[in-house]
Amino acid sequence: MDDGHIIAGLLENTVAKYPDYPAVRWIVKKQIPEKSYRELNEDRNKIAGALLKNGFEGKQVAMIGTSSYEWIGESSAQRSRLCLLIPCSRLWNSVI
Repeated sequence: MDDGHIIAGLLENTVAKYPDYPAVRWIVKKQIPEKSYRELNEDRNKIAGALLKNGFEGKQVAMIGTSSYEWIGESSAQRSRLCLLIPCSRLWNSVI
């Protein structure tokens, strides 16, 4: 079993057991918004659907961004057996 199947299965099992538990929390100024496992899974499915609709199944997809809820949703969608994720740091130029 590849990593995409393992990660997708882990999220699906967690959603089934703990749909309303917080999956992600982050800080925005002085507030701490959160998304439940159900919400994360719904967002993942929307992103995965858009990737499929636009012909990305089986493709290599590079993703550049900062740590954020959107990054989590995008990366989990790509790891959902759809395509090969190639994460890239937005700070890449600083490293080279």
